[in-house]
Amino acid sequence: MNFKIDDFDIEQITNDKSSAKDGEQFLKETLKEINKQDLFEDMLLRISELTKSHYIYKISMDGQAVGEITFGENERKPVIGIEIEEQFRNRGIGYKVLKCLLARDSAHGDVEYFVYSVRNDNIPSIRLVEKLGGVRVKTFKIFENHDLEIYTYHIPPNKVNSNAIIK
Repeated sequence: MNFKIDDFDIEQITNDKSSAKDGEQFLKETLKEINKQDLFEDMLLRISELTKSHYIYKISMDGQAVGEITFGENERKPVIGIEIEEQFRNRGIGYKVLKCLLARDSAHGDVEYFVYSVRNDNIPSIRLVEKLGGVRVKTFKIFENHDLEIYTYHIPPNKVNSNAIIK
């Protein structure tokens, strides 16, 4: 399914099995190197959901790749992720497109909340989720002796309204 949000072309792609297998292998290799007790259930959920995303939305403008947004398989509490190409960051593109997609998914009425996890050093992503109405529900460290933390947010569907137009 292809559609437009303002000036952006959005292509919806269902994740294929080879991509999920690659993600699963990466997860297994990563977990070998760290103490699993240092990871909370939400982090494992996010990692596993993103390795088998239900939807991947490719974002492009004038034929150039801008980024992608992923939605995990859990329909009531979808885990979402966003990646914008470096040269397009800090322009509000991720906010505009994600806001529109969240509003569209919220309209179905089945979503309890969206789950969004972000590293504490990713300030633009933290600002994005908070601008979308996200509320931080958990903070945890991945490694014992490291300053890196993961913040987990819940974005209530009723907080998401969209002025962007899906065409």
